[in-house]
Amino acid sequence: MDNANQIPQKPKQGQMTIPVAIFLLALVVLFCTLSILVVYEKFFTINEETKTNAVENKVVDSSGQTTLKTDGFGDSLKYASMENGEEVAVHNGNLKDDYSIISSGYNTYFPSSNYLFVLKDNKIGLLDLKTKVVKNTSLPVLKNDDKYYESVNQIILSSDKSEAIIIIGLFDKNDKGGYGGPMSISTREIKYNLLTDKWENTQILESVRKIVGNQSISIVAWNNKKNEIFAYMHKTDPLESEVSAVAYVINLSAKTFRKTDGYYGSSQVFMNSNPDYFVIITKGELLFFDSNNLNKPIKTLNISKLSSKSIYSIDWFYPKRQIVVGTEKNIYRLNLDNNDIVSVYEDKTLGASYVAWSRFSLTFSPSGKYIVFVDFDNPEQASSGSTIPWDKDFSTVTAINIDSLEKFNLANFSGSYSPVTTIK
Repeated sequence: MDNANQIPQKPKQGQMTIPVAIFLLALVVLFCTLSILVVYEKFFTINEETKTNAVENKVVDSSGQTTLKTDGFGDSLKYASMENGEEVAVHNGNLKDDYSIISSGYNTYFPSSNYLFVLKDNKIGLLDLKTKVVKNTSLPVLKNDDKYYESVNQIILSSDKSEAIIIIGLFDKNDKGGYGGPMSISTREIKYNLLTDKWENTQILESVRKIVGNQSISIVAWNNKKNEIFAYMHKTDPLESEVSAVAYVINLSAKTFRKTDGYYGSSQVFMNSNPDYFVIITKGELLFFDSNNLNKPIKTLNISKLSSKSIYSIDWFYPKRQIVVGTEKNIYRLNLDNNDIVSVYEDKTLGASYVAWSRFSLTFSPSGKYIVFVDFDNPEQASSGSTIPWDKDFSTVTAINIDSLEKFNLANFSGSYSPVTTIK
């Protein structure tokens, strides 16, 4: 019989056809292949994670929080020690692994804090300069989309260093801004507890503006124990044709404020980590105030010999009753008891390029024994002007004994470093 005319026979019960067997065999091979790939991928990922952790020096603390040891920051963050065990921390702007230091409003929490707020991937972290560890925080991620981005405008640390007011601005990416950069479209405010990692939305700045009745006031300090805000405002008198600085102390609980008179010729109100005192510079005079009584200064110093010099920084260690003032080239010690003014440092290396000492960052050490700053220099600055090779910059971390006036060069670092804080 011709095979073409044969009638196909049904398979016997339990008998498998060849196509079905091939299909099942293919499934088994595919399953085995996928299993091998999963195991390989898991092994590879674990090893890559271990490798990444080794490079970034990450650890996980007992709470399960990921941290980054600053030992991994290399040349970005350095420490110099003083003879009494105090340390000076300096940085060159950016930290390892794309962390950047949030320096907005540095005069409101540098150099009084042992903490630095840092930013990476729009997330705010907290660098503890004592433990040398960056911790992730619960703070909300900053907005950054195709049209808008958020940036930290100001950080105001509380007087006991346990809390911070963080003011965040919203900006349009298409707004390039003019002199001073773009203006924020809106702002939001957060009160953050550094110890508990808890935060809440607040409107402290708006409350201050309503209490004072002015939108132009600038916050510079916060006493969280007394619930008081320290602020100042500049105003121009049409008759005097000069700028006047007025200092305010605002009690948020009582919704009241007290203020100084306007002192013409003054350009700044200087405060440090002790909110009980502040300084106003006016025409040839330094006015030292107790914030509990703003009717008149508790001390007035004649600084007419400095009046022709711009004052960039001031710090004091009260009740030691000595103030240090930084100008372009000099540091002066002012004695509140005998009105004595002594030059304790002069930058004699200031050349055509104006590579100078860190005149915006002059600070007492925690013990009050030393004043600390960084002196920038470049061996080719005197003759080369603005074309000097910046790769030859070096920074000398310097301390001066405030009583004996003895100077100590604590460390020399290649590159430009800015002082952050002194640590005990």
